[in-house]
Amino acid sequence: MKPPRCALLRRTRPSAPPRPLALQISAAAGCIALYLALTACGAPPPPPDRAATPSAHTADEVIRLPLETPIVTLDPARAVDAVSRRITGQIFDTIVDWDPYADPPKLTPGLLEALPQPTDDGLTLTLTLRSGDSGPRFAPDPCLDAPEGARAGRSVIAADLADSLLRHAEPGLPGAYDLLAGRIVGLDAWRDLPPAERPPRPEGIHVVDAATLTLRLTRQQPEFLAILGSPQLAIVPPECVRYYDGRDDAHPPWALHPVGSGPYELDRAGGASPRAASLRRAGTARQRPYPPPPGAPPPCPFAPALEHLVFEHFDSPETELRLFQRGQIAALAPGQANFTALIRAGEPRADALPPGTYLRRAPVLATTLLVFRMDDPVIGQSSDPAVDEEHRALRQAIAAAFDVARYLKIVRNDAWGEAATQLVPSALLPAGAPLHPFALPARDEALARALLAGADLGDRRIRLRYATTTGAAAQQEAAILRESLRPLGIDLDVITDDGYTAKILSGQLSAQLYALRYDADYPDPMSFLAPFTCASPASYTAYCSRRFDAAFARFANLPLGPDRDEAAEELERILGDDLPIRPIDTPSLWTLVRADLRGFVRHPVTGLRAELLCRP
Repeated sequence: MKPPRCALLRRTRPSAPPRPLALQISAAAGCIALYLALTACGAPPPPPDRAATPSAHTADEVIRLPLETPIVTLDPARAVDAVSRRITGQIFDTIVDWDPYADPPKLTPGLLEALPQPTDDGLTLTLTLRSGDSGPRFAPDPCLDAPEGARAGRSVIAADLADSLLRHAEPGLPGAYDLLAGRIVGLDAWRDLPPAERPPRPEGIHVVDAATLTLRLTRQQPEFLAILGSPQLAIVPPECVRYYDGRDDAHPPWALHPVGSGPYELDRAGGASPRAASLRRAGTARQRPYPPPPGAPPPCPFAPALEHLVFEHFDSPETELRLFQRGQIAALAPGQANFTALIRAGEPRADALPPGTYLRRAPVLATTLLVFRMDDPVIGQSSDPAVDEEHRALRQAIAAAFDVARYLKIVRNDAWGEAATQLVPSALLPAGAPLHPFALPARDEALARALLAGADLGDRRIRLRYATTTGAAAQQEAAILRESLRPLGIDLDVITDDGYTAKILSGQLSAQLYALRYDADYPDPMSFLAPFTCASPASYTAYCSRRFDAAFARFANLPLGPDRDEAAEELERILGDDLPIRPIDTPSLWTLVRADLRGFVRHPVTGLRAELLCRP
């Protein structure tokens, strides 16, 4: 569920405290000169090779798909970026999964026989694995502790679920412990003990038998099942994590030799590198009836249907486009520069694309944000009420002045993004009235001037620092912000550094403003709201509000339903008043797909569900 690569510069999570959000650095906006340069190239590319028709493809052809960036890791626990998750999501299974067609997202049992129902007190969950012919199995590998593990794999057992969760408690493993912290009885205390002094498992994780695990929760947590579907909490065979420790060529690092129970396994003979991953249908993968789309017949009888997939990163979007036009890659997300050359009036351009190319649109559980650094002495929170109100007015004026309409026109091509009035995407928290009153759908210079004048800032010349990355799209965004603020007497110094988030957090870099993109680690409003609590290790804003914390505590203890949604809206309104962030937009993904490929379905967190791709 990720926006086209040319319009969003992705980065992996920096070296920073763990957080319940996969951070992507937004790069999205533009100055007029760059815009004209891009649109001047908007004429259709040369007509595609008409030989690249569905009939030109053989049934056993390798299906090649592009990646926006190189692959960072194949260890699911460390996969905090979208591209790595797309690959690990095919190699590993999660305890629960997501309905491929539901909107809003809806849970399915995943590895389990059925979705677990909490006990009457809401504190105990019983997880029962599928058994028999449908029982999950790890792919064959010499690392497996089973007599025939190298040839036939082995069954996934309840102890694997427990050990996979406990793996995140290792202090040296950055990743997803923040998803589990404070949630399971005894887990935090178990993590704090020296490894030699730990009992086998904390009190709240109990293996009943080979197929059954119980989890005792510290409080009622309606979002916990969704968290168990996070790709970072995927189930791994613990003996293989130990076996592949990088000590020699026969034992490469685990992140380069993953072993899972998912529909595909890494084709080591085909090679893998940061630039590409070759996947083959797992030897233990059982083809199951294809899940039928609502109101339509399934495109193929069984899934997974494709034998061999290759995911590859291309440095040049032009190269990616030409390969798609020649039928050599099967899908393409048109970027900012080539969008109008490939799509007209919301439909693929026949003069620029192979015959039969069709378009798929999908929402993205993400929000692009302008962030205010709330511990900064120039713009942040202050213990002096007068100064605090002055800084709040400055943040409000900047938010009102941002030209989001220009941003959407230039960066999103007036198509694959819409102005955001809240942090949580509307797919997870539908709302009527704008929850962030200064996140306006169009620039309001008059309001911005009135806010500054009301705080006696109208006659001051203010200089601020804005941090961003080196990419062209990031520079466009900086230009839009700079030109939006200049008439107000606010000068913006743009600091270009690909590692700016980590440097700001560590104190190596000072900036009052920067852009972030927040992606959900699990489809629930809490995934977006939790980082704004005072105690959150995930805060990139340094925001702290007792009012927000008290409202968050009420929200966290409510069951799913209208009351919880209303509590989430209250949290949004507090953020809208205090303005640690200015929501900019919520993107969607437009993907062009080759005529002979069916089953192009998105997973709400990992992105493409490659196991549902097929060729009728």
